Amino acid sequence: MDISSVTADSNSVTICTIDGEIAYRQVTVDVDGQPGRAGRLAFPEEVGIIADHVAATEFLRRLAGQGDERAVGATIEEMFQALFAPGYVRYLAFGPAGAPAPALPPPYQSCLPVTDAEWAWTADETGFVVRLGPAAQPLGVIIVDQLNRPDFRHRYLSRALNLAGPCALAIRNARNI
Repeated sequence: MDISSVTADSNSVTICTIDGEIAYRQVTVDVDGQPGRAGRLAFPEEVGIIADHVAATEFLRRLAGQGDERAVGATIEEMFQALFAPGYVRYLAFGPAGAPAPALPPPYQSCLPVTDAEWAWTADETGFVVRLGPAAQPLGVIIVDQLNRPDFRHRYLSRALNLAGPCALAIRNARNI
Protein backbone atom coordinates (compact mmCIF):
# COMPACT_ATOMS: atom_id res chain seq x y z
CA MET A 1 0.00 0.00 0.00
CA ASP A 2 1.44 3.37 -1.03
CA ILE A 3 0.40 6.18 1.32
CA SER A 4 1.35 9.80 0.76
CA SER A 5 0.35 13.08 2.37
CA VAL A 6 0.32 16.69 1.22
CA THR A 7 -0.12 19.63 3.59
CA ALA A 8 -0.41 23.21 2.39
CA ASP A 9 -0.31 26.33 4.53
CA SER A 10 -2.32 26.53 7.75
CA ASN A 11 -6.01 25.72 7.36
CA SER A 12 -6.02 25.57 3.60
CA VAL A 13 -5.49 22.07 2.21
CA THR A 14 -4.56 18.65 3.56
CA ILE A 15 -4.68 15.72 1.16
CA CYS A 16 -3.79 12.09 1.75
CA THR A 17 -3.63 9.53 -1.03
CA ILE A 18 -3.64 5.77 -0.68
CA ASP A 19 -2.50 3.81 -3.73
CA GLY A 20 -2.90 6.92 -5.86
CA GLU A 21 -6.54 7.56 -4.87
CA ILE A 22 -7.54 10.56 -2.76
CA ALA A 23 -8.53 9.06 0.59
CA TYR A 24 -8.86 12.19 2.64
CA ARG A 25 -9.18 15.83 1.75
CA GLN A 26 -9.76 18.74 4.03
CA VAL A 27 -10.26 22.28 2.80
CA THR A 28 -11.14 25.36 4.81
CA VAL A 29 -12.48 28.44 3.07
CA ASP A 30 -13.56 31.91 4.13
CA VAL A 31 -17.17 32.91 3.54
CA ASP A 32 -18.04 36.60 3.79
CA GLY A 33 -14.83 37.26 5.71
CA GLN A 34 -15.67 34.67 8.37
CA PRO A 35 -13.23 31.83 9.06
CA GLY A 36 -14.41 28.72 7.27
CA ARG A 37 -15.22 25.35 8.75
CA ALA A 38 -13.21 22.39 7.58
CA GLY A 39 -15.05 19.90 5.42
CA ARG A 40 -14.22 16.29 4.69
CA LEU A 41 -15.11 14.05 1.82
CA ALA A 42 -16.99 10.87 2.71
CA PHE A 43 -14.92 7.69 2.34
CA PRO A 44 -15.02 4.25 3.91
CA GLU A 45 -14.29 4.50 7.64
CA GLU A 46 -11.06 2.47 7.42
CA VAL A 47 -9.63 4.82 4.79
CA GLY A 48 -10.47 7.84 6.92
CA ILE A 49 -8.76 6.30 9.95
CA ILE A 50 -5.62 5.55 7.93
CA ALA A 51 -5.66 9.05 6.43
CA ASP A 52 -6.00 10.63 9.89
CA HIS A 53 -3.01 8.59 11.11
CA VAL A 54 -0.96 9.73 8.13
CA ALA A 55 -1.93 13.36 8.74
CA ALA A 56 -1.18 13.08 12.48
CA THR A 57 2.20 11.50 11.74
CA GLU A 58 3.07 14.39 9.42
CA PHE A 59 2.17 16.93 12.10
CA LEU A 60 4.14 15.02 14.77
CA ARG A 61 7.15 14.99 12.43
CA ARG A 62 6.86 18.78 12.17
CA LEU A 63 6.54 19.13 15.96
CA ALA A 64 9.73 17.14 16.52
CA GLY A 65 11.76 19.68 14.56
CA GLN A 66 10.51 22.83 16.27
CA GLY A 67 12.41 24.57 19.04
CA ASP A 68 10.13 27.52 19.77
CA GLU A 69 7.07 27.04 22.01
CA ARG A 70 4.95 29.47 19.98
CA ALA A 71 5.66 27.45 16.83
CA VAL A 72 4.92 24.22 18.70
CA GLY A 73 1.61 25.65 19.99
CA ALA A 74 0.63 26.85 16.50
CA THR A 75 1.40 23.40 15.03
CA ILE A 76 -0.60 21.68 17.79
CA GLU A 77 -3.57 23.94 17.03
CA GLU A 78 -3.18 23.33 13.29
CA MET A 79 -3.02 19.55 13.83
CA PHE A 80 -6.14 19.47 16.00
CA GLN A 81 -7.95 21.73 13.49
CA ALA A 82 -7.05 19.42 10.61
CA LEU A 83 -7.93 16.19 12.43
CA PHE A 84 -11.17 17.19 14.17
CA ALA A 85 -12.58 20.15 12.18
CA PRO A 86 -13.70 22.07 15.27
CA GLY A 87 -15.17 25.55 15.24
CA TYR A 88 -12.74 26.48 18.04
CA VAL A 89 -9.29 25.16 18.91
CA ARG A 90 -6.70 26.70 21.22
CA TYR A 91 -3.47 25.64 22.88
CA LEU A 92 -3.22 27.28 26.29
CA ALA A 93 0.27 27.24 27.85
CA PHE A 94 0.60 26.99 31.61
CA GLY A 95 3.29 28.81 33.51
CA PRO A 96 5.87 27.13 35.73
CA ALA A 97 3.50 26.89 38.69
CA GLY A 98 0.74 25.37 36.57
CA ALA A 99 -1.16 28.66 36.40
CA PRO A 100 -3.03 29.19 33.13
CA ALA A 101 -2.17 32.05 30.85
CA PRO A 102 -4.66 34.93 31.00
CA ALA A 103 -7.51 35.52 28.55
CA LEU A 104 -9.14 32.09 28.66
CA PRO A 105 -12.67 32.60 27.27
CA PRO A 106 -15.34 32.28 30.00
CA PRO A 107 -17.08 29.19 28.54
CA TYR A 108 -13.90 27.18 29.10
CA GLN A 109 -12.95 28.34 32.59
CA SER A 110 -14.99 25.54 34.15
CA CYS A 111 -12.85 22.99 32.25
CA LEU A 112 -9.61 24.00 33.95
CA PRO A 113 -9.91 21.36 36.68
CA VAL A 114 -8.66 19.15 33.83
CA THR A 115 -5.25 19.71 35.41
CA ASP A 116 -6.29 17.05 37.94
CA ALA A 117 -7.82 14.76 35.32
CA GLU A 118 -6.49 13.87 31.89
CA TRP A 119 -9.44 15.46 30.07
CA ALA A 120 -12.89 17.04 30.43
CA TRP A 121 -15.87 17.67 28.16
CA THR A 122 -16.72 21.28 27.42
CA ALA A 123 -19.86 22.57 29.17
CA ASP A 124 -22.17 21.72 26.24
CA GLU A 125 -20.27 18.49 25.48
CA THR A 126 -19.58 19.47 21.86
CA GLY A 127 -15.85 19.38 22.51
CA PHE A 128 -13.18 18.60 25.06
CA VAL A 129 -10.15 19.91 26.89
CA VAL A 130 -7.08 17.66 27.14
CA ARG A 131 -4.24 18.19 29.61
CA LEU A 132 -0.75 18.22 28.08
CA GLY A 133 1.87 16.90 30.47
CA PRO A 134 1.65 15.14 33.83
CA ALA A 135 -0.94 16.09 36.45
CA ALA A 136 1.82 17.11 38.88
CA GLN A 137 3.20 19.68 36.43
CA PRO A 138 0.85 20.29 33.47
CA LEU A 139 2.43 22.17 30.58
CA GLY A 140 -0.89 23.36 29.15
CA VAL A 141 -4.18 22.24 27.66
CA ILE A 142 -5.63 21.95 24.19
CA ILE A 143 -9.24 23.09 23.88
CA VAL A 144 -11.21 21.55 21.01
CA ASP A 145 -14.84 22.72 20.81
CA GLN A 146 -17.78 22.95 18.41
CA LEU A 147 -16.85 19.72 16.66
CA ASN A 148 -17.98 19.45 13.06
CA ARG A 149 -19.01 15.85 13.83
CA PRO A 150 -20.06 15.74 17.50
CA ASP A 151 -21.23 12.17 16.98
CA PHE A 152 -17.51 11.28 16.65
CA ARG A 153 -16.53 13.04 19.88
CA HIS A 154 -15.49 9.82 21.67
CA ARG A 155 -13.33 8.79 18.71
CA TYR A 156 -11.82 12.29 18.51
CA LEU A 157 -11.15 12.34 22.25
CA SER A 158 -9.39 8.98 22.04
CA ARG A 159 -7.18 10.26 19.22
CA ALA A 160 -6.48 13.50 21.12
CA LEU A 161 -5.43 11.56 24.22
CA ASN A 162 -3.02 9.53 22.08
CA LEU A 163 -1.52 12.75 20.69
CA ALA A 164 -1.25 14.48 24.09
CA GLY A 165 2.00 12.73 25.06
CA PRO A 166 3.96 13.63 21.90
CA CYS A 167 2.56 17.18 22.06
CA ALA A 168 3.71 17.53 25.69
CA LEU A 169 7.14 16.20 24.74
CA ALA A 170 7.44 18.83 21.98
CA ILE A 171 6.40 21.58 24.42
CA ARG A 172 8.90 20.43 27.04
CA ASN A 173 11.64 20.24 24.41
CA ALA A 174 10.86 23.77 23.19
CA ARG A 175 10.98 25.11 26.76
CA ASN A 176 14.33 23.44 27.42
CA ILE A 177 16.03 24.82 24.32
